[in-house]
Amino acid sequence: MKRVKPYVTEEQIRTAKAVNTLAFLLRHQPERFKRVGRTEYAHCGHDSLKVSSNGKWNWHSKGVGGTTAVQYLIKVEGYDFVRAVQIVCADAPFLSSPPVIGEKNSGFALPPRGDNFKAYQYLAGRGICDEVLAFCFHTGRVYGTNRKTAEREYTNCVFVGFDESGNPAHAGLRGTQGFFRGNVTGSDKRHPFCIPAEKEEASTLALYESPIDAMSDASLRIRRGEAWREQHYLSLDGLSMLPIETFLKSHPNVTHLRICTDNDKAGREHAARLEEEYAARGYLVESCIPHGAKDYNELLQKKLARERGTER
Repeated sequence: MKRVKPYVTEEQIRTAKAVNTLAFLLRHQPERFKRVGRTEYAHCGHDSLKVSSNGKWNWHSKGVGGTTAVQYLIKVEGYDFVRAVQIVCADAPFLSSPPVIGEKNSGFALPPRGDNFKAYQYLAGRGICDEVLAFCFHTGRVYGTNRKTAEREYTNCVFVGFDESGNPAHAGLRGTQGFFRGNVTGSDKRHPFCIPAEKEEASTLALYESPIDAMSDASLRIRRGEAWREQHYLSLDGLSMLPIETFLKSHPNVTHLRICTDNDKAGREHAARLEEEYAARGYLVESCIPHGAKDYNELLQKKLARERGTER
């Protein structure tokens, strides 16, 4: 059968070009940018890469820049034009204007609960095993919420992080359709999604870039017949060190860190920094970057495909 080459329409191109770059990046990669001025953000891993609220961006050390999110995805992330337009279009109705940059935190509240079944179904489709899903949904760490546009209704997975007192303090969102991801306004970056060990005094803390990667590694451990809750699972909300420091202060029994960041340039570089930092402070640090896969969810899905005999 002849393969149909993917394409985008002129309307999609116009829509994507209207999306504000900073709004797009703060919605999809909030953990990778830090505010460095009243209207400017810098990439946490590349200080010379700056994005302004007017949509213009420049990677000064590389000599590249642009005015649209599509150009950013092509020149910085390496996507081709068609895929970049498709990604940006996914949430275009919410990103057509610059983000409001305020000085004060506007508060935090969990999104209203919605369709848990679709959220559960989405995560099960990503390979997360029933035992992990049951624990996360039962303890309120994961649930479904809904958002509506004029055209359709969407379901998001909500990944909840709790503070030391057990109160919700952080909520990450992942769309069950498209590429939407982001944090709820007012989320405390010290307390992202975490699956605690069964015993509070457990000595091992595993670190991941996202909740789905943490849940995927837990699923892999179950499939290997291991006691999956012998360790703590902590999402770093990207590549932040703040959640690690916060967790270690409240869990003095942790002596062993498993670094499970993504197998890409940013993930490997961050893993190396963490290994150097915490080994110097006396922790046993183990690099567990997934081999043969970009991240732990891809690793899980490849294992499931091999078991089914459908791996390509």
